[in-house]
Amino acid sequence: MPDATLLLKIESYVRNLFALHPNPILYYHNLSHTEKVVKHTAALSGYFQLANHNHFTLMTAAWFHDTGHLFGDMESHEERSVELMTKFLQDSIPPLYLNEIQQYIMATKMPVHPMNILEKIICDADTWHLGTEDFPEEDKNVWQELEARRGKTFENKAALSLKFMQQHQFYTSYCVQQLSEGKLKNEAWLRGIL
Repeated sequence: MPDATLLLKIESYVRNLFALHPNPILYYHNLSHTEKVVKHTAALSGYFQLANHNHFTLMTAAWFHDTGHLFGDMESHEERSVELMTKFLQDSIPPLYLNEIQQYIMATKMPVHPMNILEKIICDADTWHLGTEDFPEEDKNVWQELEARRGKTFENKAALSLKFMQQHQFYTSYCVQQLSEGKLKNEAWLRGIL
């Protein structure tokens, strides 16, 4: 059974990936975002009292879910994240665990369609900022990164962000209760700058 020691090794490995492969245009999909997703995943894991096995696989997915951004374009970054995770862990954990972690990483691929509570947790952890006061700053970072990576300027960013917000939903009961009001405020803020 994988334990906390292996999770610490995973954390260290992912932190090293970001340190060894710095990409200055990852204004949003950077180590800070990963740390936030890990923090929120851990909080939801505790709230829903996940079994140790599920906690481990979900936390591993949270650490790895955006590592693929370091090695290529935005498209198929989830698949690259899965490859990095598999390469690092294939000799340390059973294939069943690898498959589950892969499933949770792929669950974050947009548009998301989480099928169970574990996938719902990682999807909510990944978009948590939509319901917080950090949203204006985080949204600015998303667009700054997108423009840098695409090499073009997007018009009507507020309208595009609002459309994304309206199509997005939180899936866990916890996030629906805790973040919906903040999300509505952020939607109103976007409407205000249209």
